[in-house]
Amino acid sequence: MDDANQPKKSSPLKWLLLAFLGCGCLCFAFMGVAIGVPFMITQPAVDAAQAHFRDAGADPGAAYDGLAKPFQDATPRGAFVEFVEARPYVYKGADITFSSRNYQNGVVTLMGTATAAGGGSQAPVKIQLVKEGEAWKVLNVDLTGS
Repeated sequence: MDDANQPKKSSPLKWLLLAFLGCGCLCFAFMGVAIGVPFMITQPAVDAAQAHFRDAGADPGAAYDGLAKPFQDATPRGAFVEFVEARPYVYKGADITFSSRNYQNGVVTLMGTATAAGGGSQAPVKIQLVKEGEAWKVLNVDLTGS
């Protein structure tokens, strides 16, 4: 029989390389989903947290109405207004970035840093949000770093 009519044998190295590349692509796809999905799930809560700090800085009394029901039950309006007004470094134009996001049992916990307007002092920020109806609302604000 003529060698020209014989099918060429595949190199095992070629199949090993293809398998390695295929597994690598699957790993990158999995990592993209594992990292991307939590960010997509928590982004609306991040947006609500940013809006909370902006709105409370502009009008703390009105922002009180946007707090979660348990927060309102535990904190009188006047105490919330005093809390906000005593912390202009967080509530008056601060740049707030969240370096940690966690979603557990319907509560999103965001942790990060508030940098005072003009690049001044920095303060730790921890805020928890819960979904009430279709909106994310602030359940707790912690500026102590704990």
